[in-house]
Amino acid sequence: MGKFKDYTGQKFGRLECISFSEPQRVNGRTFWKCKCDCGKIVDVGITNVVNGTTKSCGCLNSSFKDYTGHKFGRLECISLSTPTRINNKTIWKCKCDCGKIINASLESLISGNKKSCGCLRFSSKSYYKDYTGQKFGRLECISISTPARINGRTFWKCKCDCGKIVDIDIARAIAGDTKSCGCLQNTRKDYTGQKFGRLECIAPSSLSNVKSAKFWKFKCDCGKIIDVNIADVVSRGKKSCGCLKRSCNFISI
Repeated sequence: MGKFKDYTGQKFGRLECISFSEPQRVNGRTFWKCKCDCGKIVDVGITNVVNGTTKSCGCLNSSFKDYTGHKFGRLECISLSTPTRINNKTIWKCKCDCGKIINASLESLISGNKKSCGCLRFSSKSYYKDYTGQKFGRLECISISTPARINGRTFWKCKCDCGKIVDIDIARAIAGDTKSCGCLQNTRKDYTGQKFGRLECIAPSSLSNVKSAKFWKFKCDCGKIIDVNIADVVSRGKKSCGCLKRSCNFISI
C-alpha cells in the first residue's frame, strides 16, 4: 500500500484536519478526523473534503448560510456558536465594536433586533455618538466603558497624556470639567512641552502634590529624567538636573 498524504493542519472549507481516523480506511476510502469551525469534531472522507464536496461537519447544510465576517450593527459574526442550534434558532458567536464577545441568534441579527452586545441599549437612538480618537484636554477616548452607563451617566474609557487609562463621564469631559485622569487636579497651569533652561516639562509627576508642592516630570538636555517642584523651575531659577552646575565647577578648576 502506498503512503498516505499528511493533511494535518490543513483546512478545507470549515474543516481543519487533525489526524487520521480510527479506523483509517473504510470500504476503500481514507478517513480523517477534522475539527469544524463550529467546534464539532467529525470523521470525514478526505477525498470529499479535498475536492470541496464536504465543507463542514454538516452545520453548513441547506438550513445554514455562512455569515462569517458579516456585520450587523456593531456585531461581527466570528463563527457558529456551540451548540449551533438552540430552540430551533441558529446561534452565532459575535464580536461587538466595544470588544465584548457574545452569542446571538441569526434571526435577531438579520431582523435588526440585536445590534450590539447591549452597550447600545441605553441610547434613545439606534447608535450612540462615537467619540473614539477624540481628545478632551489630556484625555483621548479609546472605547465606550463596560458598563457604559452608571446612574444615568455615559462613561468612556480614556487614555490620559500621562499614560493612565481611566473611565470618564463623557459629558464632563466634553464640557471641560474633566481634563485629565486627575494628574492635573493639583496643577492650575499645564506646563507640558515648556522648557526652562535645559529642562523640558514632560508631564505631571506621580508625586503630584507633596507637602503642597506641585511636582512635574522633566527631561534634561543630558537625557536624565527628574521630578522637580515646578516653583523651583519657574520662580527659583533651576535650569538643569544638576549637570549644568557640575559642568561649571569642572571648567572653573
